[in-house]
Amino acid sequence: MEKTANQTAFLAIESVYAVLIVILVIQKLITGKAFADYQVFLLAFLIGYIGRFATKYSYTKEKEWLFGLVCGIIGSIACLINIVGKGMGWF
Repeated sequence: MEKTANQTAFLAIESVYAVLIVILVIQKLITGKAFADYQVFLLAFLIGYIGRFATKYSYTKEKEWLFGLVCGIIGSIACLINIVGKGMGWF
C-alpha cells in the first residue's frame, strides 16, 4: 500500500511541476514575464525523474533507463548553471 501511495504522490508532484512549467512558459511568451521562474520547476521535475530513472536502471540494467538518466543529469546541470548564472548576472 505504501509503495502505491509513493508512486501516486510522485506522479502527482511531477504532474504539478509539468503543468506549472507549461503555464509559466506560455505566460512568458504572451506577456514577456512569468509570475515565477519556470526553470526552478524544471529542475525539480528533472531531479525527480533522475531518481526514477536511476532506480529503474539499477534494477533492470536496460539502456533506455540509462539514457534517460544521463539526459536528466545533463539537463539538470544545464538548468542549474542557467539559474545560477542568471541570478549572478553572468548571462
